[in-house]
Amino acid sequence: GKVVGLLFGANGPFCAGFVRNFAKVYKAVKREESDPFEVVYVSADKSRREFDRFVKGMPWLALPFRDNSLLFERFGVPNDVRTWPKLVILSPSNEVVFEDAVPVAKKCVQEKKPEAFGSVLASAWTQGKSFQRFEALFGPW
Repeated sequence: GKVVGLLFGANGPFCAGFVRNFAKVYKAVKREESDPFEVVYVSADKSRREFDRFVKGMPWLALPFRDNSLLFERFGVPNDVRTWPKLVILSPSNEVVFEDAVPVAKKCVQEKKPEAFGSVLASAWTQGKSFQRFEALFGPW
């Protein structure tokens, strides 16, 4: 199983700046497809156009454009642009390990040590079942 980072946000100045910088961290930590870490963008974008423009520059996965308010609620992320971005880190057994890893990721970028984020993720690796994980995290489609 993989450690999953759920990146909650929307196309706006706070999130856009973070996404540009976090892409460096992501690429330093996930060098190969088989690396046990993945990020999934969970959008609060108001229009498909905003969403499409924003995800174009992301090197990670994104849930399709839709109303994700239930996911925001499930993971305790306020539906308030002033609280975004929020990066919730989940263990392979879907336990929340970090409620918000954004400050840690920002620190790694500021100190020019993006690979240091990998050691933060190491604590999230636990044994767990990943059977039907997508549906468990995001609900039925």
